[in-house]
Amino acid sequence: MKRLKAIVITATIVLGVGAILWHNKAQMQARSKTNAITSYPVSVASVERSPLAETLSLVGTIVANSDVPVVAETQGRVVAVLASVGDYKPAGSVLVQIDDELKKAEFIKAEVLYERAKKDAERFKSLGKNTPLPSGKKKTRGKPSRLPKPSTFAPGKPIATHASVPLLQASLPPGL
Repeated sequence: MKRLKAIVITATIVLGVGAILWHNKAQMQARSKTNAITSYPVSVASVERSPLAETLSLVGTIVANSDVPVVAETQGRVVAVLASVGDYKPAGSVLVQIDDELKKAEFIKAEVLYERAKKDAERFKSLGKNTPLPSGKKKTRGKPSRLPKPSTFAPGKPIATHASVPLLQASLPPGL
């Protein structure tokens, strides 16, 4: 009995859906026959001479022919950027300017130490000439002296090397 009910209900649903689909198909065919296009819209314009605008819009990805690694020679805070994206720069040109305040301070400190060492050398040299060894004291061989040798601090011979500190700059390596 339950089985017969299930079959009857299923058959009713299938027949109902089939009838609805057939009815919709008949309505669509009737509409398509009545809405047939009998005329086409046309616009008319007179012929004129005008310049042609040649433009081309494309979508894509741009890839560079070659990549150039830019490496800073030092570290620090960037003060000025002297190039922008897409600029053509020759090899060796300055790209950014880096704050050189710490380097200048180190340079001044090195100069002060150099001058102090120079004065110490002069003082040691004059002490070596003017003060004889105390009587009763012998020079010992093989023992290192606590004072540096006067020849070590000869005039014209630098004790510490120093160089001027130019403005720190990052640049492209030559040959690129």
